[in-house]
Amino acid sequence: MMLPRYRKETFHELSAVIPEPTDVPTGVSVPVVVTYYGSPIRVFLKYNFACEHAENWVTNASHLYSVHVGMFCVVVSETCEKLHRAQVTDVHSDQNGIQVAAEVFYVDRGDVDIVGLDCVLPIDEHIASSPYLTVQCCIRKVRPTSQSSRQDLYELTKDGTFMYEAIFHGVSEAGVYDVDLFMIDTTAGKSLERRNVADMLVQRGFATFLLYPIKAITPRTAKPIDEPFDEHGGTAQPSAQEVVLLLPPPVVPSIGLVDVSITHILTPDHWYAQLAASEMQMKSIEKLLSPTRINGARKLQELCKGAFCVYRKAPSTVGFRARIEDIVACDEGILLSLIDYGEEVSTKATCLYAMDTELSEYPPLALRFQLHNIRPWGVWTEAAAFKFKRLVKLNGSISAAISAQVISITGGDESRIVTVNLLDESVGNLGEI
Repeated sequence: MMLPRYRKETFHELSAVIPEPTDVPTGVSVPVVVTYYGSPIRVFLKYNFACEHAENWVTNASHLYSVHVGMFCVVVSETCEKLHRAQVTDVHSDQNGIQVAAEVFYVDRGDVDIVGLDCVLPIDEHIASSPYLTVQCCIRKVRPTSQSSRQDLYELTKDGTFMYEAIFHGVSEAGVYDVDLFMIDTTAGKSLERRNVADMLVQRGFATFLLYPIKAITPRTAKPIDEPFDEHGGTAQPSAQEVVLLLPPPVVPSIGLVDVSITHILTPDHWYAQLAASEMQMKSIEKLLSPTRINGARKLQELCKGAFCVYRKAPSTVGFRARIEDIVACDEGILLSLIDYGEEVSTKATCLYAMDTELSEYPPLALRFQLHNIRPWGVWTEAAAFKFKRLVKLNGSISAAISAQVISITGGDESRIVTVNLLDESVGNLGEI
């Protein structure tokens, strides 16, 4: 059966396919535009500003009288007569079986619509040649709550002017990119502030942090470091060992005055502190790490760089939550960072214990800080670090005004640095002394 003449002329045009983008930059921070926001797990971002947009193209084609699901097309806006590239997702017919409307997905924006067929035009190869201008994304480590809606970002930005940056990570099996999304306040008269959108959504109740345990796979050649040991009852029965590789991310406060308790100082531009607001969390962690609570804890069976564990220098001492940063040797060759204090220690495998479920429910409480606009002449000296320790009264509580938040990517791991001005009631800004 021969196709009608108009079908033969447009058959080649109807077969044109808009390619998906293949040049998404990963692991680096790039400026983006949020073209559509449905929820924290359905966000469309435009990252390539060099490609021409379909709205700038023209076509003399007549509208289509029939379409099918999956085909690409061009939709004419009913108000401004601009063109929008789209893909048909559903087709609606009247009671006589005649197609009258199509549901379409706008590939350069991310939103969906239903339009009459009089607005649907065939797409030619020239218009279809450029890849999608947006990619579908999911904000990492969070899931929406019942309060989440399409208005989430509007609620976060209604009091200022903002730009966005994103770091694209892996892509899911369905082609959705996991991203870290950041908001930069460009309101006139304000200092630039870069904030993590995931943290802001959680603080406003629009999202919660997504917790999912990751179990390490034991290599066939791996040997246990030590037998599980019960300090009251001897050798315990071996059981499946879970290696904790993920904790809830720390929540960094927004700009303003907060109380902090400094826990460890290296230099004025590299020190650690806990937020006073996390005091109750710290007390709960200390209770879980008390000698009476963790006596009988399982020894860590597998050494894995990046794994979280409990460090105890001696059986009668309290424990510390820690992360394995490097492994040189099992005897005093394991480098740990104490995630609630910021300090690093070297130890041996026999001092490491498995972190239980209760301890893994708390985020690391030590945040890394640096003083705003403070730099050394050359390198920091021990005298400068000592003076800074005296000024801040190590382990005391003082006020800190957060002026910026910076994300630095090193070897694929994220490191938050909170830049602050430290304020003291008697001397003012400590950074100016």
